[in-house]
Amino acid sequence: MGNPDIKTFKKNETICKKGDFSDCMYDITYGSVGIYDDSADGMHLLATLYPGDTFGEIGLIDSCARSATAIALENNTTIRIITTETFSEYMKDKPAKVIKIMQHLGDRLRRLTDDYMEAKETLEKYLELEEKKEQKPQSLLNKIKSIIKRS
Repeated sequence: MGNPDIKTFKKNETICKKGDFSDCMYDITYGSVGIYDDSADGMHLLATLYPGDTFGEIGLIDSCARSATAIALENNTTIRIITTETFSEYMKDKPAKVIKIMQHLGDRLRRLTDDYMEAKETLEKYLELEEKKEQKPQSLLNKIKSIIKRS
């Protein structure tokens, strides 16, 4: 019957979809996984993950909707499902990996904060020029476009 915490996926099989309810994270033990943002204009690859990588950590913490879609990129891609019930065991068994997860979340939060501050400053500059009825320089408009593309 096998371990219910271990699942194997075929190439191009969806592991989880953006918007799905989440209550676990995943630890890749074999194969590779593509993390995609599926928006109105199609699927965009955000990252490719390999054995030893984890994803879905936020779902383990907040039990909210998934923010991206994960798809197996190889046949027999194998993942270990980590739930809130099994996380304490995971912490004991793999403390270095838990630290890596925390560092990853910290890096992600730092990048989001930097992106937010850049967007806020750019918008403030745009609104200041708008209020003064001044023309917006192309460099500012390009920066706004760049921020929108990244989000």
